[in-house]
Amino acid sequence: MTNIIDLDALAYADTAIYTVKHPKTGAVLGSFPVAGPGHPQLLEWEEAERRRSIAELQAYQMEAREAIDAGQTVPPTPEEKRTVADIRKANAERLAAHVLPSDFSVKIDGKTVEFTRETAAEILANPRIPFLYEGMFRFVKSTENFMPNSAGA
Repeated sequence: MTNIIDLDALAYADTAIYTVKHPKTGAVLGSFPVAGPGHPQLLEWEEAERRRSIAELQAYQMEAREAIDAGQTVPPTPEEKRTVADIRKANAERLAAHVLPSDFSVKIDGKTVEFTRETAAEILANPRIPFLYEGMFRFVKSTENFMPNSAGA
């Protein structure tokens, strides 16, 4: 008899539930669904980001060629132009791409707002609450969170 290894048991789930906990007390503050590595929403965002990056590079190359042809100094690259705030925003947007539609809302600065992908990016970039970014980052990067609980699950 042939032994069969069921690799389907290792396939990622499309979603997982991320639970927000207070960093000191561990109290559960709420939970919301997040996209796994193969979720269509995340793949779509990654493809759009790839196209945006290529367009940015092409625009820079054209700008640099024009500067060289005009005998001017080559402009700084897009990476050289980025500020810490730009990097923080880009990282938050990348992480927010995992946020799936739900009825989850958050209260921040005394206001309650729906926790959408757009508001998530803004909140995740907020340096006043780094624990949310850090916790969610660890969660989505830990691929075990998107695997079935047990073989045959």
